[in-house]
Amino acid sequence: MAKDKQLDALEDAAPGVGVVKDRKLNALADEFTEKRDAKAELAEQMTGSRRRFWIAWIEIGVKVFRYADRIVSIKDGSVTSKSSR
Repeated sequence: MAKDKQLDALEDAAPGVGVVKDRKLNALADEFTEKRDAKAELAEQMTGSRRRFWIAWIEIGVKVFRYADRIVSIKDGSVTSKSSR
């Protein structure tokens, strides 16, 4: 089995910093870290998509539109979104 990421990171840790040797806990920590990093990457992608969306929206000059089950509108520079249900 490959060496846990935590063990690599803490190999030269300061005195008093212990290494947790519970493989299940380390595996769960690795899983969490990977998902957290994926979420951060997705957030960056969403920001880019949102920015392109707003630019296109402004270029077209639309103030209110319906998308899926949402009604989205711009009023005084702020955006509101309501469910159309």
